[in-house]
Amino acid sequence: MWTKMVLLFGLLAFALLLLVQVLPLEFFYVLPVSARAPGSLFSGLAPALRFWVALLAIALVHDYVVSQSDRTVVRPFASALRPETPSEEDSVTQVSDGSILSTSTSGSVSGRMASVTFRDAAGSRTNRPTLRVDVSCSCSWTLDIRRNSLVARLLGRAGAVVATGDRELDALVVVEADDADAVRAWIREPAVRSRILSLFRQHKVDSISVRDGGSVLRAEFVAHNPFTAPKPDPTGVTEALGTLADTLEER
Repeated sequence: MWTKMVLLFGLLAFALLLLVQVLPLEFFYVLPVSARAPGSLFSGLAPALRFWVALLAIALVHDYVVSQSDRTVVRPFASALRPETPSEEDSVTQVSDGSILSTSTSGSVSGRMASVTFRDAAGSRTNRPTLRVDVSCSCSWTLDIRRNSLVARLLGRAGAVVATGDRELDALVVVEADDADAVRAWIREPAVRSRILSLFRQHKVDSISVRDGGSVLRAEFVAHNPFTAPKPDPTGVTEALGTLADTLEER
């Protein structure tokens, strides 16, 4: 992540200096003729080069620490979703897409396919590190349950907010769905209600939603503090999502 940015910056700076050195002076209208002497643009750059090398070293250390930290977040889920895999085998994968580092694992819970992805955006103030836990499901509804907050209430005004009629739930979450009656009856079932309360209160989930055309039930945890990553209980979260997926398919 940061290493790529520092390397790219160094490459661009070198390419710009080389371009100024090679192209005709008239193209820039800046440098005097004497400045086009061979190597003149690169003389006196030792301090800048040392500074760039220091930045590169810092970026390498930072990326290594972040990489290991993100693996630490996902690895407990790998153990929960793949109990048959020996602990010494690392079933966590990591890929970098631009400034976003994605750390993931997959397996199953209660016979359902499950995957976990932790997305960490380097240097971003808007894209906070987010942990996603997905469990396969089959649901015909549009469903989005978010922790009750000012942002959730404002977003809810643009959607189809469902009042569950349960004071405890309505105080804790904002529910949006396209079938209010069906969702209201589902969410007030004792097994469903207890799992949702547990996920939002005990496990600190930020949202639960149905995604990918109803084929995935997703729980998301957002790192509100950039210096700490979410560390929910893997077994408790995946089992609760598996139970909710079961009840959705029974509707």
